[in-house]
Amino acid sequence: MNLIAGFKQIGATLELRQQVAVYDVHSKSSNTLDIPKIKSMTPWLYVMDGGAEVDNNRLDKGDAVTGKDDTALVLFL
Repeated sequence: MNLIAGFKQIGATLELRQQVAVYDVHSKSSNTLDIPKIKSMTPWLYVMDGGAEVDNNRLDKGDAVTGKDDTALVLFL
């Protein structure tokens, strides 16, 4: 999972003026990914290409995303 943009304190290469973090993922089939957790930030996951399975269609503390195909994802916090 690559941090591609975010607020100053997170240390991203591309600095944004909003309290947001943007991650990029290129996952292979059957990989399990752990979602980064930042206090007071709620994850929003967008599937750019391919497909993913989320346990019970929810993302809560400790949940992971498992790709069913080679998948490109963007995660916003």
